[in-house]
Amino acid sequence: RGKGTGEGSPSILQMARAERLAKGDDGVDRAIAKRIARNPGLAGDIERLADEAEQLVEKADRADNTGYRADGRLTAGCQLCFQTDASSQAVTPPSCPVVALGAHTYLALPPGAPLTPGHCLLVPLEHIAGSSLGCSEMAWDELTNFFKTLTHMFDARGLRPVFFETVLDARANGRARHCVIECIPVPSDVAAGSAAYFRQALLDVADEWSTHRKVIDTRVKVVDGKRKGGFRGSMSKRVPYFHVWLDVHGGLGHVIEEPKRFPRNLGREVVAGMLDLPPSAARSPRPASESQDQRVDRATQWKDTFGWAAHDWTAALDG
Repeated sequence: RGKGTGEGSPSILQMARAERLAKGDDGVDRAIAKRIARNPGLAGDIERLADEAEQLVEKADRADNTGYRADGRLTAGCQLCFQTDASSQAVTPPSCPVVALGAHTYLALPPGAPLTPGHCLLVPLEHIAGSSLGCSEMAWDELTNFFKTLTHMFDARGLRPVFFETVLDARANGRARHCVIECIPVPSDVAAGSAAYFRQALLDVADEWSTHRKVIDTRVKVVDGKRKGGFRGSMSKRVPYFHVWLDVHGGLGHVIEEPKRFPRNLGREVVAGMLDLPPSAARSPRPASESQDQRVDRATQWKDTFGWAAHDWTAALDG
């Protein structure tokens, strides 16, 4: 798994899954994603998961698939979209290194220079306009899997990932940018202060006369024995926002009332400040000019450096 073809194209397994999605065969992937999401330990027992995959193949129904579908006119220039040739149905990968491919989401590396060596992106396959809150339940199952596995992987190396999302355009007509959640690992002792850093940053950028709370605590709370809150229960996909996760369920959010004035790179700027990096390090770098071979090599190097194979829950989907 993870090896490209001779021309450096995406792995055959990745291409096959993309083709399977286009044909609507997502029942197995959905069931596996839900089962993995319910595994609190995420021990990575890939052989057992592969066996379950075979059993689920036999039981899978022919559910209609709504994933991996986008209007070509809106996504043709999107560097995060998989492009499908209308005549040959050949799939072209995004212009960023793809590390792992799920049924509804994928893990990739930034198209430009990373802020830290482990910097990566969580991206829905479908061109979800603006906000991850527009993702399907199946996509959220997979995003949660990535949250958990990346946290386990970086924790084993004394790091803690900081996940955040910036939504400057919440239009639901598909014209907003492809939504993406950034993941930047930092030393665990530094990450311990991330809540204070981000809270202060959000207070600093908030308008004095804001009609919303300047900082929204989206962490899950137990009230009268019931769990309430969480990111998905606290923020709205109808308005622009910034959100940083302090755990897999929630963290701190901020409604962006004036998107044109909001610092586009706030998340990176805060992390750069936590690491005592110069402000210039947080600027969005120009996408690297690299061939598909080079993208595959960069993804392979990332996987080898951080031991992704031991945490790759998507490997079970190729069983």
